[in-house]
Amino acid sequence: MQLVGEIVHHTKFGEGKVSDKADRILTILFPVGEKKFYYPDAFEKHLTLKNKRKQQQINKLVDNLVEERKRCENIKLEKQKAYERIWNLKVKPNSQAAFGFVNNSIENAFSLWTLSTGVYLSGNQRGLPRVPQRIQLNSACLLTICPDGLTEKYRKIIGVFMARNDFDGRLCRDGIIHSHEKYRIKLESSEELSFWNYFVADAATDNWGNIEIRYFCNKTMQKILKDIREKAVTLERREFFDEFYRYFLRVNKLLDTDECEGDIFGNQEQDIYEGDII
Repeated sequence: MQLVGEIVHHTKFGEGKVSDKADRILTILFPVGEKKFYYPDAFEKHLTLKNKRKQQQINKLVDNLVEERKRCENIKLEKQKAYERIWNLKVKPNSQAAFGFVNNSIENAFSLWTLSTGVYLSGNQRGLPRVPQRIQLNSACLLTICPDGLTEKYRKIIGVFMARNDFDGRLCRDGIIHSHEKYRIKLESSEELSFWNYFVADAATDNWGNIEIRYFCNKTMQKILKDIREKAVTLERREFFDEFYRYFLRVNKLLDTDECEGDIFGNQEQDIYEGDII
């Protein structure tokens, strides 16, 4: 928009004439001297064009500026809230989950990036969605499958995602876990890992059973994510896997170390088991 030569009114300096416009800097000559302003910012409160048609055009620019400012403020506020959620979260040692695709669809999992916990199989809540009360924003969800025709010991990890950064499983009555909008990974075939390598090989590996979700400890998930990072097929994926891993450490308040509390191949009852019946 051509503004040089246009007459403006300033709330303090009175009437002036635009003498120059360079990028976002507007130079205006007033009786008190030359003044410089940000364009179109100054038209939000202090400047008004005498040319009404051009003033209407500027009004639209100012409206867009205000909306963008609100959007940036909302993003900043959401980041602050996310930081506070992470900072104030009480991390429980067994808040990671593996899904066996008993009820879920692989296609839906990778397109919608949500997983169902299935339903209670017994008790007063039989048939109702299983409440994933251990799943919080610090939880990573492993996607695992056992290939058709093979025994349970060949179960493999095909993907992983972090729970959404405002997810609280205690309030999840439909049993649907939503993923973080960024931290989610579908593994290439050469990146897949053997699931049971991370747990004791006993009767549990004979059959996954009818439970969709199984919980295990944070340290074991750390080891799995570290190994996934090492399997990345490209440098770009390696960098993202590393970013995912660092985020997991941050929200679980863990250090990047090979040391682990107990053996990750230790007592299976402590590492992986059925969801709570509540």
